[in-house]
Amino acid sequence: MPWLRQRQSSRLSAHLPLRSSKSYPNMNLFQVISEGKEGVLHRYLEDLSDTSRRLKVNDRDKVTGASLVHQASMMINCEDSASLMVQTLMSAVGDGANAIDAWGMTPLHHAALSGNSHVVRCLLPYASVNKEATDKQGRTALHNAATVGDTEVVRLLLEHGANVNAVDKKGLTAVHIAAKEGSLDALRTLCSDADKDMVNGERPLEQQQAAELLSRKDKQQMTPLHYAVEGKHLEVARYLLERGVNPDAPSCTGHTALHLAAMHCGEAMCRLLVEHGATLDALAEENRTPLLLAATSDRAPIVAFLLDRGAGLEDCDVHGNTALLSAVDGGGVDVVRLLLARGAEVGRRNDRDQNVFHLAVLAKNADVLQELLDVRNSEYLINAKDSNGDTPLHHAASNAFLDIVQLLLRHGANPAAKNISEETTLHSACRYNYPNVVREIVKHDKRLVKETDMQWNTPLHAAAYGGFSETAGVLVEAGADLEAKNYYECTPLTVACQNGDFDTVATLLGAGASVHSVDKMKNRPLHIAAQFGRETVVKLLLNRRDVRDFICKRNANRKNCLDIAIEEDHRNVVEALLKSSFWKELLQNATDSEQNGVHQTPLRSLIRSMPDLATLVFENCVVVEAASDEDPNKSVTYHYQFLDDAFASYGAADDSGDESDSDSGSSIPVRKLYDERGNVLPGTPLYSRDFGTLKHNHPLMIMADEKRRALLGHELCKSLLVHKWESYGRYVYYGTMSVYVLFLACLTSFAVGTPAPCPLDFPHFNTTCSFISRFNSCAVIGEASDEGLYMQTEFARRAKTIIFIVSVIFLLKEMFQIYNTRWNYLDLENLSEW
Repeated sequence: MPWLRQRQSSRLSAHLPLRSSKSYPNMNLFQVISEGKEGVLHRYLEDLSDTSRRLKVNDRDKVTGASLVHQASMMINCEDSASLMVQTLMSAVGDGANAIDAWGMTPLHHAALSGNSHVVRCLLPYASVNKEATDKQGRTALHNAATVGDTEVVRLLLEHGANVNAVDKKGLTAVHIAAKEGSLDALRTLCSDADKDMVNGERPLEQQQAAELLSRKDKQQMTPLHYAVEGKHLEVARYLLERGVNPDAPSCTGHTALHLAAMHCGEAMCRLLVEHGATLDALAEENRTPLLLAATSDRAPIVAFLLDRGAGLEDCDVHGNTALLSAVDGGGVDVVRLLLARGAEVGRRNDRDQNVFHLAVLAKNADVLQELLDVRNSEYLINAKDSNGDTPLHHAASNAFLDIVQLLLRHGANPAAKNISEETTLHSACRYNYPNVVREIVKHDKRLVKETDMQWNTPLHAAAYGGFSETAGVLVEAGADLEAKNYYECTPLTVACQNGDFDTVATLLGAGASVHSVDKMKNRPLHIAAQFGRETVVKLLLNRRDVRDFICKRNANRKNCLDIAIEEDHRNVVEALLKSSFWKELLQNATDSEQNGVHQTPLRSLIRSMPDLATLVFENCVVVEAASDEDPNKSVTYHYQFLDDAFASYGAADDSGDESDSDSGSSIPVRKLYDERGNVLPGTPLYSRDFGTLKHNHPLMIMADEKRRALLGHELCKSLLVHKWESYGRYVYYGTMSVYVLFLACLTSFAVGTPAPCPLDFPHFNTTCSFISRFNSCAVIGEASDEGLYMQTEFARRAKTIIFIVSVIFLLKEMFQIYNTRWNYLDLENLSEW
């Protein structure tokens, strides 16, 4: 037994010269008991005080938790040794008589489980020994005695009042366990009748109580008879039946003893149960009869016996499975042959509308299938469809049963039959990547490679969608249409790009699949690969010679592959596109966004979501021409067309051609904006007439709003700012400042050079001086002017004209700004100026 710990130490002498316990203070008493040295144990303990003796006897093994009494219960088999050893230990153990080990077992448990009747006989007279103590499984010593089938131990426990009705955590009594282990003698002892096992002239159990005990059910509603049958214990089952146990008692799953016998036992057990009244057609879980279970379990003798006794041949369970259907599903060719010989109806179907051919294929049993094919007039079943419209050949193809596929095709199975999804058997084989099955079906009928399902998918679509390159290759060799389109107008190449399998895409491209095909949304294969982040496929397409013809094509949303990759946040694909030789062309595209407004270019999207890759664009826009870093002729060229693109109306030149299926026209949808010197061509319009939009949508402003300090500090941005300052900004700034200085000087001169109209110290001041008519100045001032007393300087008179002109100019400028910006004029900057 696994819990008996073996101890490795030297054996003690039978005549150990022990004078006192002090001679061997560290004596291993477990070893002493294992070797049966009861004298040594007695003399050792006798010399100890009562307290020390109790502590020593109650010592525990550190691994198993066993005490010395446990050790004696397991090791001592001699009656004399057991008597002396147990007496010695029990006299000192005190309350430790019912000590439990790591498994919750007392010494009495171990003695019963070891079949050690000597120790059991010694322990039972002690009142301190608990006969009903339970271990961690809820079992008593009587359960353990029934487990090993020791009749003597069972008898001793019953004589001393052990409870025969005690149950463990599973609801099992000792009778259940004895029946399960096939211990007939122990069972008879537990349920002794009136003619034997008399104890002191009295019966341990009345006959009626014994019958109730034998029919008692555990938590699974199983009786001892169930366990006896399940364990194939024929004599135990016979004893229980003769004692009146009901053979039709159902378990929690509805199984009677006959159900279990049909699944696990031989004909003798079934015959015994039937002879004692077992019902042949009793219904278990899902209405299964013993015949159905025997057929499923491939037990031909049991099937024959039950049929001979009158079991219903065509009875079925809740799923509509008859005995024949169950036998086919179970794969028993002998049972199938027997049922067919007994006249079983071969055309029956279950609740999934499957017949025997469907089930034989799903069971992958060619022998059973061949037996069914040999049945006369069964040919019509070979192409029958189940509730999903699948024929047996569909199931064989979708499960890679090549030998069964070949067998069905030889017997007339139709590979062109379609299920409710309008898929042929070839679709099924391609969907699950079975190239050998595909070859076999194509060999039989090559026309199937062009058949479509309800969404117009061909078998090649199915293989491409799964990324099955070998299967796709087989279909291509068989003449599959590379440009066939499904309901969404996707070709197999488009579907393969969505899956991202490199080998499948390479196979289709090598066979000549077009990279220019478009789906309903005008997406090309490159668009789809970018949308789903298929980096290897994108690189494969970029390495094509004709990549210039499709790399910048746009879909129905006017987005190219770079726009789509950025939108779907596929950084690896974006990086691959920006590192290609067509990065400039890919950046020259603009779309309108509900969130960010008009003219949203790939660079603006990169600034917002992938600033590190925007840095890669900036690096590409800086071209250094020098033999070395110290070359005095070193030149640096900065390309601003992506960073300062107010005049760029991308894609306006070929909108009509770009969104059609035609490959004619420019493949780079860009209007020519600059001359040979890099200047904007005359007449080139701005992409927006709203100057607020031009300002706030500028890449530099977006960097500022998004706090992209690293990008703003890039040499390309610095160079652009310096270029704008030197070519335009400084002139506007200094010109405006000069006009403002002139205005301020004229205003100051006018104020200084013009005397007050009527100062208080004026010699001609009188009360009429404050009167000024509507058209004339003050009369006193006029007289004073004639006398030269009120004179305005010449510069002041000229400054007044200049002030008026400048004011009109600034007023017109503000009115022009109001006209262009509308309500946007009312911002903090303009309000502070006013």
